[in-house]
Amino acid sequence: MSAITGVSGAGSIACTIIGNTDVPVKVIKWSRAANGTLTCSSSADFKFEPKECN
Repeated sequence: MSAITGVSGAGSIACTIIGNTDVPVKVIKWSRAANGTLTCSSSADFKFEPKECN
C-alpha cells in the first residue's frame, strides 16, 4: 500500500494485491482531486473491484 499527498489536498492511495490466482498482482487506486472529487481505478477484473470503482 502506498499513499501520496499534496499541499493542495489532492492525493492518492494505491493497494497492490498479490498472492491470489484470481487476482495476481493487481492494483486498486483511490484518488482525491484538489476540488474534493474522489475517483477509483483498478487493474483487477470487474467482479473483484470495490463497488466505488464500478
